[in-house]
Amino acid sequence: MLSNINIGTFKGISLRLHSTFVILAAMFAANKLITEGIESALIASLLGVALFVSVFLHELGHAMAAKLYGIKTRSITLYPFGGIAAIENLPEDPTQEFWIAVAGPAVNFLIAGICTPLLLLHNEMLNMIIFWNVLMGVFNLLPAYPMDGGRVLRSMLQRKYNFIRSTEIAIAISSIFAWIFMVYGFTYKLYGLLIIGGLLAVMNYSEKNRLQQIKEQASK
Repeated sequence: MLSNINIGTFKGISLRLHSTFVILAAMFAANKLITEGIESALIASLLGVALFVSVFLHELGHAMAAKLYGIKTRSITLYPFGGIAAIENLPEDPTQEFWIAVAGPAVNFLIAGICTPLLLLHNEMLNMIIFWNVLMGVFNLLPAYPMDGGRVLRSMLQRKYNFIRSTEIAIAISSIFAWIFMVYGFTYKLYGLLIIGGLLAVMNYSEKNRLQQIKEQASK
């Protein structure tokens, strides 16, 4: 069963690593070992560490943006495609949610931008770090809730709808993306994408239940 692994704390924020992070990193390194040898597997392992740092900084971007609005972060759960920063309470202003959501991908693009001059070194590892950060930033901006793009979508929907209706629409759109990821990943044997799609589907189910609880409490 997929679960979270507690790895410590940072500035009072509990850090958790989702098992899919470890699984995908191990699959990537094993594939390199089998197809290209020990040196490539070592490079893949170091890339895994770089990916871990990139995801952590991505989530720290969310946490720092939330702090600017006086919102604390309870925990950060790291996933291969970004992660989730569990803030103590949702911002009341949709504009605040927008900026908190985009802060994570912005950090990835910043890392890629800082590293771009290093492309002149023609180093495979540096090239991959830049690639992963650009991919992570773009991927997280897809309108799939509760990923960053889904939260951006919800914040924009709240200009027309209330919080509950905006969340329902964001989850419905996210469910479509989850199925696309799973079908595409299964069809073309992109198992990482398949796992991400399945994980997104599970999170959508969880968010639906949480939203139902909010609706029930509001009706009392």
